[in-house]
Formats: sequence, structure tokens, C-alpha cells
Amino acid sequence: IIVLNEKKVVIAVDGGANIEGIKKFKRTFSNFDVIAFKTKLQELNKYLNVVGNVAVMSEELAYTSLYYKLKDLEYEIIVTTSRERERMAINFLPIKERRVINVPSPLNRRLKRYGFDVIEVDVSELTKGNAGCTDLVVLVDYTL
Repeated sequence: IIVLNEKKVVIAVDGGANIEGIKKFKRTFSNFDVIAFKTKLQELNKYLNVVGNVAVMSEELAYTSLYYKLKDLEYEIIVTTSRERERMAINFLPIKERRVINVPSPLNRRLKRYGFDVIEVDVSELTKGNAGCTDLVVLVDYTL
């Protein structure tokens, strides 16, 4: 599930989500307009990121029904290469309006042209562990 804004979400109908699941989502979260589309892609969040009115998608999603639906909704669309997707460049983290944190990537130049302030952070060590902690050298207190 990708949240576009406070009223719209995108759900890919694939092996992970089916029509019954989407119907249940609509019943549970009736305030959302659901954009459902069929795809063979797993883990949609690795292929699509949306911040404000800009959608960044991997070339695997270009010119699909989702692409045209986002165009109809007046989203600016940046299409990236599958190599950028593999480097996790699509998975940038919005931290403020028009400010994101991302891995070093050619995508960052395009984001800057769309008015984003991009903070580049080399997280190659994190991505080796699928962005999870693999070694902790300091005790972490989880109580808040």
C-alpha cells in the first residue's frame, strides 16, 4: 500500500494483495479512495515513492495503468532505471516538505530539478542488512 495523500492510496493486486483484501481495506478505511491496479511486481514500495505531487517510479511501472492514473491526477512523474531501484534510490525518506534523504544516485539531480533539497547519505552498510540493524555496539533503551 502506498499512501498518496490524506484521501488516496494505491494498492497493487498481486500475490500479496487480492480483491477480497482490497474490499476489506475499503470497508475498514472507508475515508480512503483506493486506486487498485494489477501487477506481477511484489513489494510495490520498492518501485514507487510519492511525496507531494511528485511520483517516482521504476521503469517497470512506466506506462502502466498506474502511470496514467497518476498523470490524470496531475502528479509529476519521474521514471527511474531498474538499476536505481536496485540501489534503493527510489526509497528516499521525506523529512520535510520538499526535503528528502537519499542514497547517492543520479535520481537526486532530477529531484533537485523538481525543487527538492536532497541530503545524500551513504547507507551502503545498512542496505547490506536490508536496512535493519545487524550489529549493535551500544545498548539501546527502548523505553520511552
